[in-house]
Amino acid sequence: MFALTALGEDLAKLEGKWTVKKTRDGQSYTQIIEIKKDTFKFKIIRGSDEVANYAEGKLKLEKSGPFNVVKFTDIKVGASESDISAIDDDRISIYVLGDDTWTLAANFDKDRADQKPILDAYTKAAKRPKTSQPIGAVVFRRTLAKTGGGNGMDQTPDG
Repeated sequence: MFALTALGEDLAKLEGKWTVKKTRDGQSYTQIIEIKKDTFKFKIIRGSDEVANYAEGKLKLEKSGPFNVVKFTDIKVGASESDISAIDDDRISIYVLGDDTWTLAANFDKDRADQKPILDAYTKAAKRPKTSQPIGAVVFRRTLAKTGGGNGMDQTPDG
């Protein structure tokens, strides 16, 4: 029962966007994995925002002896989100989850052409605030409006 609870907690912690910056053959790129419930989206980004590879599918967390395992299944891959096709290959990786790090040991499950075993340490992307204004400016405007120092016309809709 404890293993199921711990894996459920891991799945909740994994929700969001994870990134790792890498270099291969002198080219820098960023890998992004975005997790929502039991699904994932994976992108390799080159340059500012050029998507070089895209994949999506389902994921499931399991325990295998002393190891935590993530299984990526029902995988579709392509050059972009609108240009994908299903592949007949599931991926199984061992992982360690920290507060804001997710370390994956990938490509150890079977031999794949041109894909060597690798260890990647992803960092969780910070959540963006709901407002584009600095928090201090919103508080300052609300304070002015409440104390009569201003007409309150510049308040945000929630204030």
